[in-house]
Amino acid sequence: MIEITQPTLFVPGTHCDERVWLPLWQQLNFAPGTRMYAPLQWANTREDMLTMVNDRLHTTESSVHVVGFSMGGFIAALCALESVERIARLTLV
Repeated sequence: MIEITQPTLFVPGTHCDERVWLPLWQQLNFAPGTRMYAPLQWANTREDMLTMVNDRLHTTESSVHVVGFSMGGFIAALCALESVERIARLTLV
């Protein structure tokens, strides 16, 4: 099993929840405190989504790998443009 030691933020599409990531999460071994999730399904506006992702980007002192799916990919890309120093890598699905 692959061990993930870098903080990683998963951002789903707007009609998804954490279940979209479960098959992937089951294949990876996250070090304590490195797996983060932004529940975009609870946001009402694009600004809410951006705030939610940016809040999570600033919960750690190190840069974060961000994985975005669908609308989550769009939001992740916008956050990367605004907070380039916080993003270690950006993966868009």
